[in-house]
Amino acid sequence: MNTRSRSPRNTWCGVRINAAGYVVSGAIRSHIFRPLVDYDLWFAWSGHAEMVWRQQSFAIDPGVIMCLRYQQEYETRFNPETPVGHCYVHFDFLDDAGNVVHPAEPDLPPHYSQTRDIEFTYLTLRRVADLCRSQRAQALDEAHCYLRGLLLSLVRSNPRQDVPPLELEHRRRIAELIHYIREDPSRGFSVARIAERGHYSADYFTKVFKQIHGTTPTRFFIGIRLERACALLSETTLNMEQIAEELGYADVFFFSRQFKQHFGMAPSRWRQNRQGLALNR
Repeated sequence: MNTRSRSPRNTWCGVRINAAGYVVSGAIRSHIFRPLVDYDLWFAWSGHAEMVWRQQSFAIDPGVIMCLRYQQEYETRFNPETPVGHCYVHFDFLDDAGNVVHPAEPDLPPHYSQTRDIEFTYLTLRRVADLCRSQRAQALDEAHCYLRGLLLSLVRSNPRQDVPPLELEHRRRIAELIHYIREDPSRGFSVARIAERGHYSADYFTKVFKQIHGTTPTRFFIGIRLERACALLSETTLNMEQIAEELGYADVFFFSRQFKQHFGMAPSRWRQNRQGLALNR
């Protein structure tokens, strides 16, 4: 007999991911979720849409997180002019014996919430999807840990509370600009041009961006470009000149110097280290 006490509010201990991914809605105009066979964590990082549940409408903007409920039906209405970039994770809640459970409503994440940490949430859920794609046991364990932590943070406190509307608006607009850079890190950019795209002055954009992300737009966007460099180094056989060209660098030596400043090693050394790790797995 299990004599361990359990808080009446703790009706789940773990999660099991059934599917995960990240997509942009594109030309899709609507999508109906038939009665769900599991739960679905649905997060928007860009664009605008509408989610309908029981004749109640929810605005989908960057930073919105919805925890779609088991056996419920939803409809998402998209506008092709503002395609929505979103992450999704279909999952089950598990008890401490590994059995599927359906927690009481107070133990579930909020049905609809708005996070301040758009970039963090996007990267976390994208990491979950990438880990699940590998199908390796250790990678799946890591994905489950990321998802469990995110769900617990949502249960603990509704991130929509106490966020000033102006701050939410800045975070939405800046998330759209970050997505614009992520779509094609090779495109030339300047702070002034990105600020203008977001309807900011360059100085005010830099100030607001630093308040939200703790760094300057230039450093942040260089980081995005170098993240893409890491993917090309590990997933392709392109040489350094080809990678530099792919990322929009006019000078391979400048690319190598910037990479080393960011990661502490040359890109060729980084690739060698990654190949060595792969061989030892």
